[in-house]
Amino acid sequence: MRGTGSLVRLGLLVKVALSVVLAAAIAIGLTWLSERPGVRVRVDLTAAGENSFDVETQRKLDALPDDARLEIDAFFVPYVQPMTSIGAELHGRMFRFLALVKEERRDIVELTRHDMEGPMERRLEAEARLRELGFRDPTEGLNTVVLTYRGRRAVLRLLGDVAEVDIGNPRGQGGQFVPPRLVSYRGEEAFVRGLLKVSSLGEPRALFSWGHGERDLYSVGDRQLSRLYRALVEDGFRVGRWDSDEVGAGPEECDVRAMVGPQQPLSEMEGQWVRDFLARGGRLIAGPGLLEQEGDGGLPDLLAEYGILRQ
Repeated sequence: MRGTGSLVRLGLLVKVALSVVLAAAIAIGLTWLSERPGVRVRVDLTAAGENSFDVETQRKLDALPDDARLEIDAFFVPYVQPMTSIGAELHGRMFRFLALVKEERRDIVELTRHDMEGPMERRLEAEARLRELGFRDPTEGLNTVVLTYRGRRAVLRLLGDVAEVDIGNPRGQGGQFVPPRLVSYRGEEAFVRGLLKVSSLGEPRALFSWGHGERDLYSVGDRQLSRLYRALVEDGFRVGRWDSDEVGAGPEECDVRAMVGPQQPLSEMEGQWVRDFLARGGRLIAGPGLLEQEGDGGLPDLLAEYGILRQ
């Protein structure tokens, strides 16, 4: 376009606008692609492979569905002497790993490092979050990492779950000073165990028998099982009833069956279903009822077949 009139200026304006729109579209597209786990590629250029996951860890992260958020809360405070330097090392190594987890699954991971030593407002927020996560005393949650996924929680303690430390002889008792040392660090292993605990990727299934006067899995009361139910769910179990009238032998994908306080015997078919379950490698938790009726097919008779006798 030649000349210097209004048409020239309009043409330049249109070109600039189109360039801006095109650049914005490219930026949005690249951002969207970078959020896709299957598309994003990360290359670890460190000599020690510090920015890489184990193959199994990578598989577990990739398998997490994107319909729920994995919340990771880190509550780190400095350790007192003589553990200060080792504690700082553990804080750094663990949080760098968690940052890699965040980077790998930015679509679902929410990582928060709470300020436990900063302004009072921040500390109060951290304490409130600890209580929200189930710590009655906030000090019990210090130097922990808490994973939360679909209402389930796993607590990783830096000393014990993440690392093993030899305290040494810091006071020099007996004549020689021996500083603390880090015996082993297993941050990635601890994270994967916690991830399996809170997600369905490693979710064990427990079924409680029903229909023979057993303790109720869902009713509240000292003699019922509601507290056990809640504890198992929080610990990562998928819990339900086994009512043979409704589901017959029950699903094969079951790790544990429990029979707690039945008052009536099993039918011959039900007893065989339990035997078949045990033969496949399943595990049975049994607690015969105090008022269980005598007769063939009772839980004590079934347990006697495996050498377990009622006193």
